[in-house]
Amino acid sequence: MEFSGEINSFDDFRAVVRGVTPDERYFFRGEGRDYYSLIPKVGRVGKSLLPLAYYDEKTIFERFKNQAVGLVGSSPLNEWEWLALAQHHGLPTRLLDWSTNPLVALYFAVAEPMGNVDLKKEQIAVSTYQGDAAFYFLTIKSAFIDTSVVRKPLAHKYVGVFKPPHVTNRIRAQSGVFTIQPDPHEPLNNRLKSRAIRKYRIPCAAREEIRRELRLFGVHQASIYPDLDGLAGYLQSMLVERQIS
Repeated sequence: MEFSGEINSFDDFRAVVRGVTPDERYFFRGEGRDYYSLIPKVGRVGKSLLPLAYYDEKTIFERFKNQAVGLVGSSPLNEWEWLALAQHHGLPTRLLDWSTNPLVALYFAVAEPMGNVDLKKEQIAVSTYQGDAAFYFLTIKSAFIDTSVVRKPLAHKYVGVFKPPHVTNRIRAQSGVFTIQPDPHEPLNNRLKSRAIRKYRIPCAAREEIRRELRLFGVHQASIYPDLDGLAGYLQSMLVERQIS
């Protein structure tokens, strides 16, 4: 997917999202690696690791539902809520995370530090990678999926946007929504018009400064992950930065 431009500073970011109104037509996504495709996790796992045999997409989802019942305070009300819950706990699904808050998406793009050691590790897998991140801007004017009408997400035949209820605190804190597509192995941008998704490169050199600016606006690990893990991770990052400086 070609880039529509670069975000080298917070000013560049504001220029990209200037004019956006919170009317639920605009969605944003951040990726720490600019070479990633817009493919849901279950599509990235690969057929060699998730063969079309007993452990296929449907089977692992059913197992998650069956075994998670005793681990949740209140059970999700339908298949879509279960799928959203599974996605946020790391199960490979055909959902792709987006946010209605561009600041949240920008955070996910630059949250992970990319020092020299980190970059060398990344280049073992992708030798041409230079440490850049990506920010996606999606425009879809169709209504959210009506889950009272479309009851089976794995059988859904079109690209759509699912707005989940707040089944987890993280979904609420991240203003989370999901796209879903009939073929999770195909990049989402292949299914939409060319201008529906714009992709912006965030150069590696800009990551740290943008991350610092986001923190000034109260967007950081503790706000994105409103639990003890998020708080501890945020305080640890503060300690590490203090020692480095």
